[in-house]
Amino acid sequence: MDAPGSVVVTERDAVIRLAATCICGSDLWPYRGVEPVDRTKMGHEYVGVVEKVGSAVRTLRPGDFVVGSFVISCGECPICLDGYPSKCVHAEFVHGGIGTQAEKARIPYADGTW
Repeated sequence: MDAPGSVVVTERDAVIRLAATCICGSDLWPYRGVEPVDRTKMGHEYVGVVEKVGSAVRTLRPGDFVVGSFVISCGECPICLDGYPSKCVHAEFVHGGIGTQAEKARIPYADGTW
């Protein structure tokens, strides 16, 4: 059985093996008692090596080294094309939804996220 985050789910996904992930204040709120410890997936601002890509991914290949943002963005919507990818209509935050304090992570919209 594959570990969570290690499977390409959509044709626009990439799976990366994480080399390092930053820890920032939003990762620390539960440990400080400001938010409940609810098993939220932690980690964003990450680097790693691409292991797998979906059939529609055009700009990445297995073996590529990538640096990822705190937000997933498609790279193709009008907002992304205007230069505001953190406000993408498909935006998904890595912290909480995906989490990169892990061995591997599935990154949606791989072409637009790097």
